[in-house]
Amino acid sequence: MSDTATATEGSPAGADAANPATDNNLPPAAAPSGGAASGEPAVEVHEAAFPQTPPREVLGGSGQIGILLDTSMPVTVSLGQLEITIRDLLQLGQGAVLKLDKRVGEPVELFLRGIRFATGNLVVVGDQLGVRIKEIIATQAGPNA
Repeated sequence: MSDTATATEGSPAGADAANPATDNNLPPAAAPSGGAASGEPAVEVHEAAFPQTPPREVLGGSGQIGILLDTSMPVTVSLGQLEITIRDLLQLGQGAVLKLDKRVGEPVELFLRGIRFATGNLVVVGDQLGVRIKEIIATQAGPNA
């Protein structure tokens, strides 16, 4: 018999019990599904080894980070909200007033790509409205922190 005749289907030719990557030497939890008993080819499983990269210091404003620093992002200011039925919405006409849930002088919320990042107060700048930042909201850590 040749080596390929004794090897498990799908495993490399010449694989034997001395090779730790064969099905016979894997712990039960790491054993691949399938194999000769289920009619599927056996799968060779082993841990991947990745090289360590040396830590690098990121320099502000240089290299590719400069591209991000010059990128514009839309900021949305939420003055308030209200809930209204479709019937009432369709009956609105010119001059109608919608009463929001915010009181005069109450802070407005600032959003960047749908994420609230600050609160502020409405101000008048010349003939335009503006927002004076009152508080930057700390970002919440992810689930792994």
